[in-house]
Amino acid sequence: MIDLWDLKTLSAATLVIINHNAELIRDYFAREASIIDFRRTSTLRDVIPTNEFRDRVMELEAEVETSIMGDTIRSFHYTRMTDDEVRAIQSHGILMTSLPMFRAKLDAIVAAGRMTQTVSEHVYNNSALVTGDYGERVGTFWATAHPCAINDSGITPFLESWGGEISRWAVEDEAVLENLRVLGKPRVIELAIPIALTGWVVARLAQQIIAVKGHEPRLPGGFGADICIRQPLPPANILRVLTEGDPHFASLGRRYPLTYAERMCDEEE
Repeated sequence: MIDLWDLKTLSAATLVIINHNAELIRDYFAREASIIDFRRTSTLRDVIPTNEFRDRVMELEAEVETSIMGDTIRSFHYTRMTDDEVRAIQSHGILMTSLPMFRAKLDAIVAAGRMTQTVSEHVYNNSALVTGDYGERVGTFWATAHPCAINDSGITPFLESWGGEISRWAVEDEAVLENLRVLGKPRVIELAIPIALTGWVVARLAQQIIAVKGHEPRLPGGFGADICIRQPLPPANILRVLTEGDPHFASLGRRYPLTYAERMCDEEE
């Protein structure tokens, strides 16, 4: 299984490709850095130089794509779930987001006495799944191929309210929002996702693998890749569910997983 930030987890075949092209990768990123520096001091009359290594790196990206297609990649899904919902995914795996599934989850919360039917209808009718806001969600499942700290501003909205943006996106009633905030617990689902299910994202994964090689031993700024899949995952692909209070939950994206290295931009930019 590939850890996107750790080249040692790549297959032997992919490592051969990366290591054989190490000089090209270094030259490419050195040239990119010089172009960025030039842009900072250039005027409108200056001709911006091009990266003469770009075409060869694009060919390398395609080669890496083909090499990793049969692998799996460690990924993380940030959410807020009840204990019953955790038991459900551990028994049945990861299902694709749908309106019937969302309706069933709300009905289960109501049946458990943790939400009124009126509030349930308000949440459902204002859901991003119904309104179509906040990007594509129906028929998909989203995760990230790099761990983020749980206090990352891009992550906290998923952990603070049950159902994340699907539930709270257009809700303005503070009483309803408070109900969503007290449901369940913050969780991170750690998964092994087959790269073949990631569609066009495999190109992004290949780019990031090459970028990691070009910035060894540290991760480049802007590192990471979001993953979208459109097929269910069986329970065996759920590696673990980290819950608020678990030792690894707080250290995620810092000291967990153990091989994780912080991005350059975390300290330098």
